[in-house]
Amino acid sequence: MKTNRNALLCFLIINPNGQTAMTYGKQTALPQTKQTKDEYMISNIDTTAGKRPKKEKFKPAVLLTREAMEATVNDYKRLKLEHVSLMAKMESEKTAVEKRYEERINTVARDIESGFASVHNYCVTHRSELLPGDRKSFETVAGTVKFYDTPHRVEVRGKETLGALAKRLLGLVFNAGTPEEVSCDKYVREADPTVNKDALLADRTRFTDEQLKAMGVRFEQDEIFAIDLKSDLAEGDKTNAENAA
Repeated sequence: MKTNRNALLCFLIINPNGQTAMTYGKQTALPQTKQTKDEYMISNIDTTAGKRPKKEKFKPAVLLTREAMEATVNDYKRLKLEHVSLMAKMESEKTAVEKRYEERINTVARDIESGFASVHNYCVTHRSELLPGDRKSFETVAGTVKFYDTPHRVEVRGKETLGALAKRLLGLVFNAGTPEEVSCDKYVREADPTVNKDALLADRTRFTDEQLKAMGVRFEQDEIFAIDLKSDLAEGDKTNAENAA
């Protein structure tokens, strides 16, 4: 009996152990080799099931007609609306999770602060007992309790500003005229001159080409492609937000 190889059918494969497997689809002939029926079944198992798909390579489509371009704009708009919807849904779920844990987290955080303050107060009032001599730390089962010094920093005495102090240091010299002379200007860091771009832009139309060449500057513009969507994107954002609420 001839078999239509293109017919859609269901057939059974029986291996030597009497087990069967039901397959749907186009009929294909068993391999004409010494491959056993068990091997044939194993070789035709879909090994990609359950695997995470590979990330697709980014490659914009090449559009050849206006119709294709307009269809892509429509698809672009649809995807933007879908993106807004998904973001709103995600934020809604995040808010629900935060609310579920908020009370417990606040309670734990408050207990942490309270415990830290209690230990700090005890160590301050019993420091000589806990840290005799020059010791600054001690060990417990849970960890190390310690006092430590931060790196040194510079602060200004009185109400003098850093700017005023820097200018004064430029002329301040200790032990002038002696081998121990110290000029305080080395403690001042002067900023390098920089171009005021905002002022140049404000006067852009006043300069001639010759003046710009003499100054060594020029004004440039870049052409940016954009798609201005209609207001229903914003409406979709509002609707999704209301639905999430």
